[in-house]
Amino acid sequence: MTGNHRGRCDLLLLGAVESEIFPMVSRLARVRRRSGPFGDTWEGFWGDLQVTAAVTGIGKVNAAGATACLLERWAPSLVCVVGSAGAYSGGPLRVGDVLVASEVVAGDEGVWESRGFRSMRAIGIPLAHDAGKPLFGRYPLDRSPWYRRIREITPVGAFGTFHIRYGPLLTVGMVSGDERIALERFSRYDAWAEDMEGSAVAQVCLRYGVPVLQCRGISNPAGVRDKAWWRLEEALDHCHRVLQRWLDAGLPAEETENGTEAPPSWNGRSP
Repeated sequence: MTGNHRGRCDLLLLGAVESEIFPMVSRLARVRRRSGPFGDTWEGFWGDLQVTAAVTGIGKVNAAGATACLLERWAPSLVCVVGSAGAYSGGPLRVGDVLVASEVVAGDEGVWESRGFRSMRAIGIPLAHDAGKPLFGRYPLDRSPWYRRIREITPVGAFGTFHIRYGPLLTVGMVSGDERIALERFSRYDAWAEDMEGSAVAQVCLRYGVPVLQCRGISNPAGVRDKAWWRLEEALDHCHRVLQRWLDAGLPAEETENGTEAPPSWNGRSP
């Protein structure tokens, strides 16, 4: 089905590639497929929740463009990004664990001089604003009621055979190609893992005032390119298990004090 569809959904589920969302799409009821400028979307229901799932493509440009287009078309109450990530050896994550991002960090923006790298904060140019406050590439995701709710549903610690951690995720255009680069990024950005789309989705959602959650299964140590060490399928399976627990608990509906449902803004304040 084609056309310039406009509608609403409770949850917009995003993955960079098909394998990151298809296992969840297969569990939706009454699925309908549509085509659009950034590829196909799948609409369905998880219980009473209306879910739209889409593949953004790899990298920040694809992720930003697809997210903006999908927010315009679907006006979701909540966005959730799922997929895999590489963990920095200095952090607490191990292959098979799941990282739920408390914040995402834009890792490529700044100035690269002969004497070293200078961040957007160092040069005084913000990438975005939140309620008038400048943001220089660190986007907090832990201020919405939905983030607080998922910490109750899936607290830090063991979840079956793996662990769930809540912490910072770094987004880069080029993933770490060796352990030296990975260590330098871990030291510079104080993040636990790296991906290629997270900050772009967060920045676009901030512009639209839509809260976002990001859940990443750890598939490999960052900087290790030998795929004999990678466990991508296991990482995605664990990520999907966590997401399924959230959905079974009733996300993204959020009760207000008077008992009605109202989506908060990106930073947790009512619009």
